[in-house]
Amino acid sequence: STVLRMIAGLEEVSAGDILLDGRSIVELPPEQRDIAMIFQNYSLYPNYTVYENLAFPLKSQHVPREQLQRQVQEVAGLMELDEVLNRYPRELSGGQRQRIAIGRALVRRPRLFLMDEPFSNLDPVLRRRLRGLVKSLHQRLGATFVYVTHDQEEAFALGDRIVVMQNGRIEQTGPPRDLFNRPANLYTAAFVGTPPMNIIRSAALRRREKGWTVEALGQELPLPEKRCAALTPQDNGRRVILGVRPVHISMGEAGIPAVVSQADPVEAELHVHLKAEGQELLAVVPATRFDRYRPGERVGMAWSPQRLHLFDPETEARIL
Repeated sequence: STVLRMIAGLEEVSAGDILLDGRSIVELPPEQRDIAMIFQNYSLYPNYTVYENLAFPLKSQHVPREQLQRQVQEVAGLMELDEVLNRYPRELSGGQRQRIAIGRALVRRPRLFLMDEPFSNLDPVLRRRLRGLVKSLHQRLGATFVYVTHDQEEAFALGDRIVVMQNGRIEQTGPPRDLFNRPANLYTAAFVGTPPMNIIRSAALRRREKGWTVEALGQELPLPEKRCAALTPQDNGRRVILGVRPVHISMGEAGIPAVVSQADPVEAELHVHLKAEGQELLAVVPATRFDRYRPGERVGMAWSPQRLHLFDPETEARIL
């Protein structure tokens, strides 16, 4: 939220710069930045009708009346508000009020949209519907949207490019697939993905005749040769943190021995809780049968070497 407020000009920038279309806007007052902001709490004028709320930004810019009416009607149709233009926000649902807030930003046709957790007060079904609306608006308008959310599912559903932040610092930025498949550090690896990545801290690199392996869960697991090109003999025995995503674990009779703790059906999946060498793990497998894995059952688990993630225990940065 602080980053959005700095972009909008509502907070001072102590260091660095903010570029919009390649031009610094740090010295520009908010009204000259051509930015629209959409908040979590709608921020509508309660004594104005829907039409008046949509028209307000255009009136403040002294837009001619005919053009104002045309733009308001266009946005009202786009946001499915045609039938409620003469009603007041208090008479409408939360979803309708948020559509008014989006429409009020949209009617100005700004260069940049800032959205600060706009759907966090809505129920899950409505949130998904409005996500689809924002996605279609983004594709239709071709404008830039900067969207703040603590919901990673929402970020992955909407984002072309995601910025993961912790305590004001950027941990990683990139397309959703890069954050999922190549997390830059342990924080991103554990934060991105539902359910979260399995983290095994007691692991070590081993140099063998046939190549490098990682020792974990009482086994030595091979590592792809190409990913080990930068390793040196000094890395033999090096402690590492190993990560593997639940969706990349396969289960059967062969593999690393494990015991089922419980199995929870989640829609078309089974979330199987396992224990191996004292380490608790989670595997996500297709639910061909909801009673397939029972507590106490012994199974084998495996994953492709390409799906392993290794991190440095001190810096927590990705290695290999």
